[in-house]
Amino acid sequence: MGLRAGSPGPRTLALIVDCAQDEREAYAEYLAQHGINTVEAEDGLHGIAKAASLLPDVIAVDLRTPQRDVVDMCFRLKRDESTKHIPIIAVAEIYTASEIELAMRAGCTSVLVKPCLPDDLLREIQRVLALT
Repeated sequence: MGLRAGSPGPRTLALIVDCAQDEREAYAEYLAQHGINTVEAEDGLHGIAKAASLLPDVIAVDLRTPQRDVVDMCFRLKRDESTKHIPIIAVAEIYTASEIELAMRAGCTSVLVKPCLPDDLLREIQRVLALT
């Protein structure tokens, strides 16, 4: 696992899970410019595999990446001893309180509602990592 942003040594590692390649790449490029290494996954299954093998410092997940798939990913990561400590930030087009509640029940640390600019995600990553 990398060290937190601003500390010496390895950079923070963020896993971005999103079915839209252009959005993954936009977030990854912006975060890299601000000292955060990223890895990407296009769905929950790949997200679980990458989280388990790489143990990122934080995970950002778009809940529309078929919703059932990524919600299951969140539940599974939070039940696993090796990954349960990793904060998960949900980024989604959410319209109801029940959708936010589902994300939080699945183990998400926080929820960002789209449109979510890369700077908003960066600030939230910095915020949740300061809490861990």
